[in-house]
Amino acid sequence: MRRKLAIDDTSYGKPFSSKSVSANCSLFVNSESEAVPILDIVGEVDLSSAPWMFSQIWQCSQKGSRSLILNLEKLDFMDSSGLQVLLRLREKLKNKNQDITLVSPQPQIKKLLRLTGFDKLFSLHESNEEAKTWFQPTDILGQQDTNIV
Repeated sequence: MRRKLAIDDTSYGKPFSSKSVSANCSLFVNSESEAVPILDIVGEVDLSSAPWMFSQIWQCSQKGSRSLILNLEKLDFMDSSGLQVLLRLREKLKNKNQDITLVSPQPQIKKLLRLTGFDKLFSLHESNEEAKTWFQPTDILGQQDTNIV
């Protein structure tokens, strides 16, 4: 039996928006001051929360960021509706030369991504720091390229 998370807003950073219609899913902006925002998805993404989740993440992507990091560490459940959200976001962001990466999926979510082949469509990382470095190109000497346009 799935349970709804009790969420303490102070432990996650600033909420991006109010809870979804289903109240089973929340989205928090972990770090909005950086070039690549980190969004924490908490709870469950299912048929009732998927449209809200897509809308909120899409709005965040429109705020001038190069790409997005979705932290799935606190995501307890995702069905095919959640997979569709990821796929739609990937395609829309790709059309804008943006990218999306996933961080710390729970074992059951990681298994779902692997079984559906989504692990080949999305870059999966173990930590936010690892995902951030994936987005930062380096030059031949391994130094950060600060001339990114």
